[in-house]
Amino acid sequence: MDIDPNHLPTDPEALKRMVIGLVEQLAAQQQELRQAQHLLEQLLRWRYGQKRERIDENQLFLFAASVIRRASPPAWPAMPAAKRSLRIKSFIGTSAKDFA
Repeated sequence: MDIDPNHLPTDPEALKRMVIGLVEQLAAQQQELRQAQHLLEQLLRWRYGQKRERIDENQLFLFAASVIRRASPPAWPAMPAAKRSLRIKSFIGTSAKDFA
């Protein structure tokens, strides 16, 4: 429907019919657009697979293990047990004032 904005009818009934025609035309175009989008989504899904990536539950345990490892306190440094015990004994008997 071609409408010349410079030559619109003055009759209210004619204007009403024009508006109804435009609304119907818009609804038809929107329906056609939705169908085209749906078809495109189907074709893309067929071509590339599902939209989201599926994760195996066992993979989640791997991620959890790495997070727990990072959050756990650090282990003792690699030094002989004798030095470790001396290091622990040197802190016994010290107070918080000694570290301040």
